[in-house]
Amino acid sequence: MDIFLNFLAGSEKAFFNFMSETNEKEKIALISHTDLDGLAAARVVNEVVQADLIKFVNYHEINNDLLEELKKNKIKRAIFTDLALENEEFLKEAEKFLKVLWIDHHTFPRDYNSEKTVYLNVQGFCATYICYYLFSKISNLEKLDWLVASASISDWLYFNNQEFMSKIFKKYSDKFEIQDSTIRKSGLFWDFQWNLSLLIIYFAKDLNYLFNNFPVSPHLPENLKKHSDEIQAEITHEIEKVEREKISIKEGYFAEISPKFNVGSIISSLLSGKYWNKKIIIIHEKGNLLKISARRQDKKENLPELLKELVKNIPNSTAGGHIPAAGATIPLEYKEKFKQNIFRMLSP
Repeated sequence: MDIFLNFLAGSEKAFFNFMSETNEKEKIALISHTDLDGLAAARVVNEVVQADLIKFVNYHEINNDLLEELKKNKIKRAIFTDLALENEEFLKEAEKFLKVLWIDHHTFPRDYNSEKTVYLNVQGFCATYICYYLFSKISNLEKLDWLVASASISDWLYFNNQEFMSKIFKKYSDKFEIQDSTIRKSGLFWDFQWNLSLLIIYFAKDLNYLFNNFPVSPHLPENLKKHSDEIQAEITHEIEKVEREKISIKEGYFAEISPKFNVGSIISSLLSGKYWNKKIIIIHEKGNLLKISARRQDKKENLPELLKELVKNIPNSTAGGHIPAAGATIPLEYKEKFKQNIFRMLSP
């Protein structure tokens, strides 16, 4: 690897100790987030560990039901990737029957390392790159370098590993370029990571199917491309709606969308690219939940902290992410209360 990572919590030594103590008799679970960085991190890790159980979860799913599933499957070790550790009670309960390796890159309130948990956190890189950095020291993972580069683009975390990105782009006959403070939005890698992110939305209800039928190079098979095209059409429609109906808030815009697929995060990211110095807050209903996505590319506001303030008086809510990109989930019954919080706290 090109860069020495500075771990803000945990250490490489602790990682190697965890891995060296792992044996084939212990069943391992691999649990990761539901975006491209989450799936790619899991793909990198599983190349080495060959997990007995693989799950992709959102934050509200890190709960007692997940613990019971791990117990039912007689899991002894669990590896979590690309998930902010927000539920300390979950970790305490997990430590009663599990050894835990938690690899993340989100902001965190304290060091969670203990006798039962190895918690590793690095800022400024995507989770996939961190996993690639660590697990490449156990096994040669160069065949997945294209996936690491794609995840770095998808998570907008390609500034600190530009030497790596340039090398991988060149290897696949593309060129890594920064234009107007962001990566060039065209070319092999940009198109691939974009379409793969759309596929993750399409297969949201069965991410294990997509994981098991993952591309083997930075080229999308035609049988998958038709699904990403369907999502693209919906994104285009919803963005046009937002532009017509967006509401001005303090230093930004608020809008509600009603898509068939879960495209709120991508829509907020696209809009924040256009309105880079404003905050964009998008909400949409998903089952009995309200999904909230916030973006502000100039990084002049801590969005995880903002969302935590907006949901702090709402029961069973979660919020977190990165300074320029964050998300939250609340029970749908509190939708109007959340909107009241928006207009009360962020009136223009």
